[in-house]
Amino acid sequence: MQDIPKLWRKFWIFHGAFWAVAGFLLFLSGWMQGGVFVSLVRNLYLAGVGLLLAWPLMMVLAACRGRDLLVRLLAVGAACYVASLLTVLVINPVTFTQLGMPLDDITARVLTAGALNYAMVLALWCLLHEMLMMRDASVDDAPSAPLQTLAVQKGKTNRSLDIATIDWISAAGDYVEIHAGGETFLKRATMASMIQALPEGAFLRVHRSCIVAVAAVVATEGKSKGAYQLRMRDDKLVETGRSYQAGVEAALLS
Repeated sequence: MQDIPKLWRKFWIFHGAFWAVAGFLLFLSGWMQGGVFVSLVRNLYLAGVGLLLAWPLMMVLAACRGRDLLVRLLAVGAACYVASLLTVLVINPVTFTQLGMPLDDITARVLTAGALNYAMVLALWCLLHEMLMMRDASVDDAPSAPLQTLAVQKGKTNRSLDIATIDWISAAGDYVEIHAGGETFLKRATMASMIQALPEGAFLRVHRSCIVAVAAVVATEGKSKGAYQLRMRDDKLVETGRSYQAGVEAALLS
């Protein structure tokens, strides 16, 4: 398993390099349209905002994992466009004032100019970020033989965790939290890669953000519309998702 400082270094190298290149290209584009000073002010702002937008965009990406591709595309596309629109609504009045255009002459179309282009830059960032994360997760998680242990992290300490001790696993952004024997461990992985790596039949995905060890479920409580609450051997309650109803009933209620 890769350690957290190394992962953060890789993220900042990617993040900084992307926005340095994007800022330079935006500057060249703006230079040809409005002059050096205007382009410098505008595109330093756009690149700086892009650096800050990484965190809310990562939250959207994490929330969409495990959903249908169309839902993910629509959610990420909408998030990128809304973020882009708010960004240009702030900088466009400044830009066009610098170009000598009276504020009274600025129409709604002019005020939102560049929003779609900037949204495409944000969408490209999201795509490259997901590709980077999936590459790291596949290297970290792909087993060459049936897994007996997992490489996990507790604080700053790396250790090997016996799979038989795992109670349940929950999503945590770009990581998963592994709950075992009353302790919580961290691992860089997606829920999809985890359920593929774990022994088939011993673990069950019950929600897009939760996997349980079948042997660790001590009680099942029914809820309305196909959702259940599972009481685990560590006395925690895990709620199932409706789309996982059939698998839960087949594994735990048959």
